[in-house]
Amino acid sequence: MKRLWNVVNGLAVKRNVKIIVFLLIFVAVNICIGMGLWLLFGRILFPGLEWLFCFMGYPAIFVGFFGGVIYIYKHEFA
Repeated sequence: MKRLWNVVNGLAVKRNVKIIVFLLIFVAVNICIGMGLWLLFGRILFPGLEWLFCFMGYPAIFVGFFGGVIYIYKHEFA
C-alpha cells in the first residue's frame, strides 16, 4: 500500500485528487486479485459467474475501499 501511495503522491495534482486516484487504483488491484483467485481455484470449486462477482466484490469493498480509507485516515500529510 505504501509503495502505491508513494507513486500516487508523486503526481502533480491536488491532495484530494491523489486520494481518489489511490483509492481507485487500490480497489482495481483488489478486483484483479480476486479475479485471479477465482480463475485459479474457483472455476473448479465454485463454478458460475455469480461466484466470480463474489470473488471480485468482497476484496474490492472490504480490503480495497475500506482498507484504503483506513490507510488514508492514518496517513500523515506533509
